[in-house]
Amino acid sequence: MTGFHYPSTRPVVGSGTRVVETGFYSGVCVRASITFLSNSANRQIINDQERSILLRGSNNSARRSLVQVKELQAHLDDAEASAMKGGKRTLQKLEQRVRELELELESEQRRYQEADKNARKQERRMKELSVQADEDRKAQDRLNDMVEKLQQKVKTYKRQVEEAVNLTTTFCWCRFDHHHHLFLLLFISFFSSNF
Repeated sequence: MTGFHYPSTRPVVGSGTRVVETGFYSGVCVRASITFLSNSANRQIINDQERSILLRGSNNSARRSLVQVKELQAHLDDAEASAMKGGKRTLQKLEQRVRELELELESEQRRYQEADKNARKQERRMKELSVQADEDRKAQDRLNDMVEKLQQKVKTYKRQVEEAVNLTTTFCWCRFDHHHHLFLLLFISFFSSNF
């Protein structure tokens, strides 16, 4: 009777696997089984080695990526710092320009106020001169009227003097002699030429 035997194991030199010996398996089967196990273990080892290589590669890739990320972060920090400096400089320049424009605006406002003040003074002066010119024109008109009245009086006095002279001459011919008459004529001519 062939019965079932529990397998006994013994190490096989150089393979790292155990060979199972059974009583009813032939040596070829055992060897095939060992070869299969050996191939399977070799494949497992190769796969583990490939995985290890891939992991090392990805680890190296991750390290390189980490270095690149650190470099990019440093560049970003530098760019942000320079942008902040540039932004601060630009902001300072803009603030300085705003201060300059505010000073110019104040100066222009002062000039405008002075010009407005001068314009108001000139308007007042023009009004004063206009009023004064009206008064002078009225005074001139009054003076012209007075001159005309005086000229009329002078004409009237002249006519009265001429009439008086004529009367006197007629009267003097009768009463005075010839010398007095000449004297009176000279006096009358002198008097009439002055008016």
